[in-house]
Amino acid sequence: MKPLSRLEPLTEPQRAQVAAWLETSSYEKVIELARENFGVEIPRMTLSRFRERLAMTALLDESPAAVEAAAEIVQYAALGQQHFSPATLMVLERKAFELSLSCAAGSEEMTALQKISALLVRHRDTTVRERLATVQEEKCKIRREELQLKAVLQESRLDQLL
Repeated sequence: MKPLSRLEPLTEPQRAQVAAWLETSSYEKVIELARENFGVEIPRMTLSRFRERLAMTALLDESPAAVEAAAEIVQYAALGQQHFSPATLMVLERKAFELSLSCAAGSEEMTALQKISALLVRHRDTTVRERLATVQEEKCKIRREELQLKAVLQESRLDQLL
């Protein structure tokens, strides 16, 4: 997911504040509040995308884990970076399971389930790619060490022959 470039300069608390404003105010009011409080101009389309990405936070309960998950989702919605804690992943998986039991095709819950599932799948894909990259780096390191050892052995054999 692409980051929302107009929200990147904002700090974490400022992005959370914009998310809170979006829950209760119109786009025009949020644009005005952001300009007054943070000195940034946020286009209406950026706010619309941000609100859409934040939609799943409305489904979370008020537990401490869910509050933390909501904060991480706000950062993800703004920056597009999927750095979720295990607690956040557990909250999202639990919510996806709950929605899968209660939603009907075409309902609002189904849309939320699709968004949460897509988020979880993207996170797993990213995690797997990172692990594969680490494995490849380790393989290269081992191969490099193997070649160095072979070169040393080759030199020692030549020294013994001479």
